[in-house]
Amino acid sequence: GEGQRARSPSGCPMGALKLPSAIMPFIAIRGTFEPDVGVPDGDTVRFKPDNSATLERLGGRKPKLSTTTRTVPLRYEGIDTLEKAALVSVSKAATDKNLSLCGVTDEVRSPRGVVLARRTDRYGRVIAFLFNEADVDDSIADGASVFLAAARPQASEAVWIEHSVNFRMITAGPADPALFFTLFSELRGSNSPASKHTATSTTRIRADR
Repeated sequence: GEGQRARSPSGCPMGALKLPSAIMPFIAIRGTFEPDVGVPDGDTVRFKPDNSATLERLGGRKPKLSTTTRTVPLRYEGIDTLEKAALVSVSKAATDKNLSLCGVTDEVRSPRGVVLARRTDRYGRVIAFLFNEADVDDSIADGASVFLAAARPQASEAVWIEHSVNFRMITAGPADPALFFTLFSELRGSNSPASKHTATSTTRIRADR
């Protein structure tokens, strides 16, 4: 059961979002999270990049950049939460936790953040790992190539995955790992720990419904 699942020192289920110590670089995009634009949920929020031209370097479809708000929708890499209409109380809790981890408060509605991304999905959403700006080294400039580290990084051009909103959503409980097409072979393989954890989580969710 959930209570018996082995967990890392951080509290995250073992195998969830497991990454090699060094992987292909992401593009760092600095800007602000904008929850008052659109309708955020547990694994999406809109983001206003400081420099929208940085988005043009992403693979996939053209980013869905609003011409009025200059924001793009983010789709969180590697996690999945219940849809808004699935179970209102649970989905609202996931949304509230997500916005809290992004730094949103009643007083701060547009907190600073950094997203690491490589491409968009078929809807033009930027698939990304999200970080509070305070968790990313100041030396990492907008548009820089950044490695995502599975352990505490020793280099300034790397960012620790455990500091990401994605990882913290799993640790907090509202989210389950999901295997998106942008993730790496270590996650996509049917025998990987993350795959097994996702299958277990899916079975548990279906049984609870």
